[in-house]
Amino acid sequence: MSVNADNHAGYVLACSVIENLHQKLGVNLLPIFMSYSLTDKEKRKKAAALLIDGIFSKAAERNESWFIEDESEFDLDSDIEIEPNISISEADALTISNYKGQDVYEYTYTLVKRFENLAVAETPEQLAFSMVKNAILSVGVPLAKAVGVELFKRVGLKKAIEVGIEHLGPKTAYAAVAVVLVALINFFFSLNPKKILGLVVNNTDSILEVKGFKTSTGDLHMRHGSMVSFMEDYADGLTSPKIQIGKREFISKGNENNMVQVGIYAADKNWGLRGAEGIMMFSPKETVPLTMFNFAHMFAVPYKHNNRTNIVRLNSRSKPKSLDVLFQELYNADKERVDFEEGTYRFTSTVNDKRGGVVACIASVHAVEKRLDTPPSA
Repeated sequence: MSVNADNHAGYVLACSVIENLHQKLGVNLLPIFMSYSLTDKEKRKKAAALLIDGIFSKAAERNESWFIEDESEFDLDSDIEIEPNISISEADALTISNYKGQDVYEYTYTLVKRFENLAVAETPEQLAFSMVKNAILSVGVPLAKAVGVELFKRVGLKKAIEVGIEHLGPKTAYAAVAVVLVALINFFFSLNPKKILGLVVNNTDSILEVKGFKTSTGDLHMRHGSMVSFMEDYADGLTSPKIQIGKREFISKGNENNMVQVGIYAADKNWGLRGAEGIMMFSPKETVPLTMFNFAHMFAVPYKHNNRTNIVRLNSRSKPKSLDVLFQELYNADKERVDFEEGTYRFTSTVNDKRGGVVACIASVHAVEKRLDTPPSA
């Protein structure tokens, strides 16, 4: 198996984070990620459970009041089955959507260290400070909604995050951090030469779904390889329906505290001379006619051809007759970056390089229409 520079750098990063977590939290994730008998899903679930247990055990040893007094309905099995969204500022969302080349890869690479910093924060107050410092405004849609409500009251960002964590329950907040961190470690730990880590930025007022993505007839189609980690979060609270990406928490036009939701996915090659290639179609959860739009995002890390990506707005809410045919059309365009406006939306999708086997991709959809300031829903 060939190992290029990106493979090795990512592997070293993952090993470093694993060792840091071992030293700071007393949990050793290395045997899990080195296991040949576990699937990627099993590795992520076991590693997340162990990491959460380490965070909670350290809190219990310190007799932390937040751990003792947290009465949130924390469900370990349920919480580590999702792949939470992360929230970033609208300004950062626009910045990363403009990234090209190595900047695309560097942003995904640095997310691992950022989430390590969040995982080892000893108190909810430290967690809130670390989130602000690391430009992660929330982890999981329920926390984002709680933070958004506080921000609309014009309180400071750190205070809003603190109140949001208290409202959601620190245990659930830490669990979401652990799940995202484990998914990132799992991606970078693998020395597989054909894989992709993708971010999908949703800077719109629509909740986005990839319908039936777990089924063979759903709106996620893998031409080659497999999706080893796919975005899935709650639409509202912890008992609400699951979605792919939440809508933005909008305070006012140009407000520095506007929060944008980002979904994360990771795809890997299977055995043989095929890479990781696929397409996903996003649909809005709402049925209000003015918000209706579908779009498809394609990614490909082939063995013998250029890495590429594409994104296209679809003209109706109906599913294309064949996602495989649509994949081929978008694949044939052989694009490293796509950036266009259609209607009241801007769409982008960028891979870091047309060469190389470890690929990062940032796709985005931004509402560009003029709108009145409206408060986030409580």
